[in-house]
Amino acid sequence: METQNNPNMPQPTGPGMQQPPKDPNRKLKKWNIIVAIIDIILLLLLIFWPKQCGCNRTTTRVVTRVDTVVIHDTIPQERDIDRAVDDAGGETGYMGMKLVWNEDGQYRVDFDAHAVEPGGEQIFYLRHNQNKGQSPTNMGGLIDVDMVGPISTGVENIMWPSKERLADGVYKFSVVNYEQLNGNNGFKVKIYVGNKSFVYQVTQAVRENATVKIADVTLQNGELKDIKHYLQPLDAN
Repeated sequence: METQNNPNMPQPTGPGMQQPPKDPNRKLKKWNIIVAIIDIILLLLLIFWPKQCGCNRTTTRVVTRVDTVVIHDTIPQERDIDRAVDDAGGETGYMGMKLVWNEDGQYRVDFDAHAVEPGGEQIFYLRHNQNKGQSPTNMGGLIDVDMVGPISTGVENIMWPSKERLADGVYKFSVVNYEQLNGNNGFKVKIYVGNKSFVYQVTQAVRENATVKIADVTLQNGELKDIKHYLQPLDAN
């Protein structure tokens, strides 16, 4: 009797039996899958890696030593300071000092920005204060934003608009805690001369009536000759 092949029955195998043909594209398909996985990983790295390494930050010029100009990323504190001063209506001159505090609105405190020119002329809340209608110094220095115990972000801004009017010598910058209601959590300061800038941050409470020296800036022919830091600048090498 003739035996019929049942397709549901297992087929015998062995050395003498014919093997089913192999798919010639099998290796190619596996390689395509591997390449696709690599492409996905690279795409994810391109999306998320810049946020981790800070590669999307803008670039500015900052000096850490007078004789060495260093290119580095703009640090967040500097951008925060510039934005707060701009929002408060402060101007950026050729040289100046920007003071910002109480960004979280937690405390009621009155910090004051102080500057002393080489001839001894002082710029602070009582003198050369544009908010109070007072005139600038002979070199053009003035304070154009003077906030008193703000309930939100506090800002003070001292600036000299012109390089040509600046005398040679040492300019002294400091911050005074004039008065506080319920404490403070420090402040941020930016001092700049031309395209050179230095950023400082105090993260601990400053005692009431205390003076915090920031830096002494020495100019010659309107250019930064030397700077003495009383606080360590942020992002300095």
